[in-house]
Amino acid sequence: MSKIRPFAYTASICSIFAGLAVIAAGAFLLRRLDNHMYEHPLDFYDLARHYGSITWAGALVCLAGCLGLALAITYREGFRAGLASAVIGFATAAFGLLVFPIHQASGNVYFTLLGVTFGASVVFLLVASVRYIWYRSHSIR
Repeated sequence: MSKIRPFAYTASICSIFAGLAVIAAGAFLLRRLDNHMYEHPLDFYDLARHYGSITWAGALVCLAGCLGLALAITYREGFRAGLASAVIGFATAAFGLLVFPIHQASGNVYFTLLGVTFGASVVFLLVASVRYIWYRSHSIR
């Protein structure tokens, strides 16, 4: 194991948790905004767009952490992580409809979480596939 790998694990896990914390903060702000939907429409849509961009920034940080983690683990662990992330994505798709009101401002968080889970699955599977192909092509020689 190289000396950089534990640092990569730690940095990726910290960025994933930071991204999830930003998504949670955006979800809290959007949930509070749901109560004021019909008071001032222009302010509501400006704030909904702003808070939605906060949750999207958290999703990008989370996906960057997933990319770092995918590069730090082996291809076998990457395939397992991609499969687990896909299962979590399908669970989020099914049960998230019960938690998030998609016709209000906080419904943006539902689609952000779907993007994070399925995006992480794609990242893990893509990196694991490239590593597997690299491993197989270089072990023949």
